[in-house]
Amino acid sequence: VSQSRYFGDGYNMIGCQGGNDRLAGGADVEINVLYGDGFMMVNSITHDGQTRISRGGNDLLIAGTQNSNNKLFGDCEDMYGGVGGNDILIGGGAGTGNSLIGDGTRALEASKGGNDVLISGEGDDKMWGDFRLVSSADTVFGHDTFVFKSNNGTDRIYDFRSGEDKIEFSGMTGIDDFSDLTISFSSAGTQLTF
Repeated sequence: VSQSRYFGDGYNMIGCQGGNDRLAGGADVEINVLYGDGFMMVNSITHDGQTRISRGGNDLLIAGTQNSNNKLFGDCEDMYGGVGGNDILIGGGAGTGNSLIGDGTRALEASKGGNDVLISGEGDDKMWGDFRLVSSADTVFGHDTFVFKSNNGTDRIYDFRSGEDKIEFSGMTGIDDFSDLTISFSSAGTQLTF
């Protein structure tokens, strides 16, 4: 399997602050995996008993192109009580498959998501503004924005929080407001067609 993995700051972030990084996936790579900060973010306890919070930077992640599969994590895979940055994740071009996760796969302990912007590319995108899995009732969610442009693929949002998150349509001719969309409801969720 051809796979590339990039970390904006380090593999494990323990009680530290991530920088503001820009990461871009390669072309024609079977799997691009980009972490804005690290694989794991964990709070730490100092020698005098104070908690040092791990914080993600405000990162820009750009998916790879030309038939690549891309996994973009704005902050990390596992977050143990950390605070996510305000990240921008951009999906790949036609022929790509993309998973865009604003903060991380798992929120453990009292983690806090950032206010992220997820931008759909021409490929098919699976999008989570915050976390894929939440294991703590103390988790705080960010206010995320999901952006769709012309020629986007078949996309799916998995954690849209009404009243907190937003959907934006950028530069689409004939779409001025939600009345220009076909909206249908089912047990699987809400479908917007345009």
